[in-house]
Amino acid sequence: MAQHGHPHGFGERYDLPVPMSWVIACACLVIAFTFLISAMGSASPMLNRLFSSAYTKSFDMEPDKRTSLTYRLMATCSSFLLLLCFTTATWGSQDALMNFSPTFIWIIWWIGCSISVVLFGNFWPFIDPWRNLYEFIGFLGNRLHLPHVVQHTSANQRSKFFYPSFLGLWLGVIGLLTWCGLEIIYPIASMPRQVSLYIAAYSLWNWLGMWTFGIEEWCLKADAFSIYFRYLASWRDFFHLSNNQSQVFLASQDTHQGANKNNFNLSQIGFVIAMIASVLFDGLHASSAWLWFESALNRWGVLSHDVNGYSTGILGLLLIWLLFLTIYLLICQFTLWISFLFPKKQSDAVTVKAPNSLNFLSTGHVFLKSLLPIAFAYLIAHNFSSLFIQGQNIIELISDPFGRMWNLFGTASFYPDITLIDAKVTWYVATFSIVMGHIVSVLMGHQAAVSLSELTGRKIRPHCIWVLNLPMTLMMMAFTALSLSIIAEPLTFIAG
Repeated sequence: MAQHGHPHGFGERYDLPVPMSWVIACACLVIAFTFLISAMGSASPMLNRLFSSAYTKSFDMEPDKRTSLTYRLMATCSSFLLLLCFTTATWGSQDALMNFSPTFIWIIWWIGCSISVVLFGNFWPFIDPWRNLYEFIGFLGNRLHLPHVVQHTSANQRSKFFYPSFLGLWLGVIGLLTWCGLEIIYPIASMPRQVSLYIAAYSLWNWLGMWTFGIEEWCLKADAFSIYFRYLASWRDFFHLSNNQSQVFLASQDTHQGANKNNFNLSQIGFVIAMIASVLFDGLHASSAWLWFESALNRWGVLSHDVNGYSTGILGLLLIWLLFLTIYLLICQFTLWISFLFPKKQSDAVTVKAPNSLNFLSTGHVFLKSLLPIAFAYLIAHNFSSLFIQGQNIIELISDPFGRMWNLFGTASFYPDITLIDAKVTWYVATFSIVMGHIVSVLMGHQAAVSLSELTGRKIRPHCIWVLNLPMTLMMMAFTALSLSIIAEPLTFIAG
């Protein structure tokens, strides 16, 4: 592929049977109905037990445990694939359609792995090739009796340098926005030579960080891919009960004191917002709204010499991220103000800590996991067709990864079936995923509201908990309308 394709790149379009405004209105009504159900659940013991599983414990910051045999097999395969991608991108055909690395990295790995960690759990620590190759260096150092190498490359050894607490997850935020920016803005990002440069640069960056701060510390707080896959997988805890959310939240707050705690919360929020904003920006960048944005910048004389549109794209991505981050924090602050309208409890063990722990950032931290289903829903909506249409190319490319007319496994003559997924199927899958993602978010937001009511130490009766989830639900409805409008433009003939 000369350029890695966008998920909505269909020549045909689907003629909606009803006006688009009806579709958006119905979707918003479904979200509103879900909100009403969750509000009823506050007063119903049976529904309340069901919704108690909707919000989960704080993001897991513990390293994953790995069995030796499974780990070694997966580590070997993932390391081989990274090396294969680098070698094919560097020395293979420079036609992206005939080279293994662009299709594997942009389609099979990025989209396929993102969906898989949600379905099967966060297996990324098992297959992380940068981590595996780095630990292999430690294994060689141990065999060659090089204690200095072993000290820095062993997962059990602590580095003599501490990761600066003020950085929080900000390196991960920058890494994710950079990666998504390359995918969306840079038109030759899928060219093999560019891919080889990305692999080399990110490998050096990762290994330098692991050497300086330690493997676990770096993967948990700075490696964008490790954070991304861990966060995507974490909303699977929707199905796990957690009955004491306020105590879990306070325990997570105790590990990050003062300004460092607030900075850590903000960086977590910034990362999750980046997960959502980057996917929506992908759709906006291909829409008529983007043409209006570019023409507006030209009229204002801003970036008028940006011929290639790179600077405009970077500015647009950052503005979308900042806009969504600002909206979310304002909603959290408004929710906190609403909670203050209720009278205080005279005695509550939680309130001893709550005044020093609760502000608009920590409120955002309480509701943060309710945004993860939206991130996953947008991922499906925007990339479903790419995985099933363009992903078929990997069958041909595994037999000829370098584009040298090989036929190693007898699949070199395979031709993708482009009729497998059409615009109609993609539209229904995208609409369903967006609506379902927001439904789950509203349910998780309800239990987050329960947690917030405990943290504030206010006298909020069970049948009034819905008030704390109302601002977030209204934001969900707005996001639903926006995302459906974005997804519809390249896929459908909009009837209204």
